[in-house]
Amino acid sequence: MTHRCIHPEIEALDPPNSSMRAANRRISASGVSRLVAFHRQPSDNKDNGLAYLFHKGLPGMAFMKVAAVSEVAPGAAKKVTLNGRTLALFNVNGTYYAIDDSCTHRGAPLSEGDCEDNEVICPWHGARFNPATGEHLTPPAPRGVTSYQVQIVGDEVHVDLP
Repeated sequence: MTHRCIHPEIEALDPPNSSMRAANRRISASGVSRLVAFHRQPSDNKDNGLAYLFHKGLPGMAFMKVAAVSEVAPGAAKKVTLNGRTLALFNVNGTYYAIDDSCTHRGAPLSEGDCEDNEVICPWHGARFNPATGEHLTPPAPRGVTSYQVQIVGDEVHVDLP
């Protein structure tokens, strides 16, 4: 059996008798923080490969600072830009959420809308979105917006932008 990493930053694992434990040691030593899943890739009805799927800790997949906790008061929003993407960052009773800043109806900046009862209200036409999931709750928005994972590190707000 050969082993193949699907992320280019990690060296291929191909010793013929390696085990998952040995692979995990090599992966951890390479700086990757978590092994999420693995799956077998059959070829010609033979089990000839093992691909490792990773999440977190890989270059380009890290949480990045977007604001200080003090910059977004409870019930307020802040427009932030991360890697060229404009996001709306909301503080809902001390819990922070990040979604795309553009309403799917006519492109209104959601960061300028109100945030009431765990709903973001579009400032132009009143469409409502769930700040945790990005799901649209009322028309005229035809669909939801993308939501992003947020974590607090000390007094900083970090967002994970894939």
